[in-house]
Amino acid sequence: MSIRFPGRQVFRGTLAAVVLAAVVGPRRCAGGGTVRTGLEGIAWQSPETLHRGERAFVEALRDPLLAARDCRAALEHWFGGRTADARGDKEGAAAAWAAAVQALEGVAELGKPGWDEPGSPAPGRLFALEGDGLSMVQGYGVSWRFGERSQYGLLMLPARRPLGHRFPLLVYLCAGLDGLSRDEVAALGRQCRKGYAVVAMALRGECLLRPEPGFGAVDRYVSDGDPLDLRGSAWDVCAAIRGTWRLEVVRSDTHALVGSGRGGTVALLAAMHAPRPACVVAVDCWNLNPFRSYWQRVARLANCWEDWEIFCTREVEDQLLRMRSWSVVHDGEELAGPILLVSNRGDAGGCEDLAEKDFLGRAAAGDRQLEAHRVETMASPLPIGAGGGNDNHVYRLASRFLHSHYPPDDGRGTLPPADRTDTPPNPGEGP
Repeated sequence: MSIRFPGRQVFRGTLAAVVLAAVVGPRRCAGGGTVRTGLEGIAWQSPETLHRGERAFVEALRDPLLAARDCRAALEHWFGGRTADARGDKEGAAAAWAAAVQALEGVAELGKPGWDEPGSPAPGRLFALEGDGLSMVQGYGVSWRFGERSQYGLLMLPARRPLGHRFPLLVYLCAGLDGLSRDEVAALGRQCRKGYAVVAMALRGECLLRPEPGFGAVDRYVSDGDPLDLRGSAWDVCAAIRGTWRLEVVRSDTHALVGSGRGGTVALLAAMHAPRPACVVAVDCWNLNPFRSYWQRVARLANCWEDWEIFCTREVEDQLLRMRSWSVVHDGEELAGPILLVSNRGDAGGCEDLAEKDFLGRAAAGDRQLEAHRVETMASPLPIGAGGGNDNHVYRLASRFLHSHYPPDDGRGTLPPADRTDTPPNPGEGP
């Protein structure tokens, strides 16, 4: 059986992928950057080192910033004070921090970010995916085109498919910029064999696959875009879901989102706008409330945003608008579908713990099923490990939640024998 991809195919076969990688060359998965004057070494400072004028600003900033108010003028003054202090101008720094406190009076809320409905670009095939753990799975590297941008991902389908059957769609978003590991790919293959059509997306700025033995040159694929544009990544996910629904073997009524780390945050953002999510599993989310993480860094408290100094090289207005655009907390009541949130118990009282409480307080206000679990040891929501994930408490939580709200369906037994095909399709055929 072959699967028709609407529209043209982008590339055919693994040879084209190797040739493309050789021509384009390696691309960086994460951008570097410089640091604003006055922020050098700030990660090593403690609250006790603050000048009393700067301490007064930090205390005054907390409530309006956590409420996502427009603190642009105040932060401009604060950055100016940091610059003056770094240059030895103590009086100038004190004056700037005093002005920053005054600028916080009566600040308005930041506007709610807009959302343009995405299209439904069909995935185009790049290469065939083979390897350990992918028996009885048809796997492909694919791309979705958004104007001049390309987003990359994997598409996996059960090799044995009853004629006319459509599989439920499971979307997986990985934790970081370095891409999917071989273990993750094999674990996704296990989920696929249960009866899911699986899409694993490389979000903006992410590599598709880690440069591990067995992946060849395909690790060169890097999705276009800014890795800190989490709302943009969520938009890509929603568009990719619509596009994948166009395939004749994918159920087009709903889907499930599973994300880890940065992918967990994007999964929650996508669930606010994605059409009809059946459920969301978000594990060890990164920066659920960027306003809290930002304030913690200004206050010299816990460093829960490691590249914050580079983020601060942006214009202050851009910083605030970007944080508002990906803050799951401030739009938590718009989330749809049952939600499972898994976090690390060891962070009790820390920045991420407080951000999670911010989120749960807002999300609980809506009419939805919401489960939150804290675990001693964080792990993958996928069945990774010698025991196929059975020794992974996080996987067991995620699997139970996913299968109860959106069970796999391999289609066997639902159609008469005459309408079934139990032989894998020709490996040369594909989407």
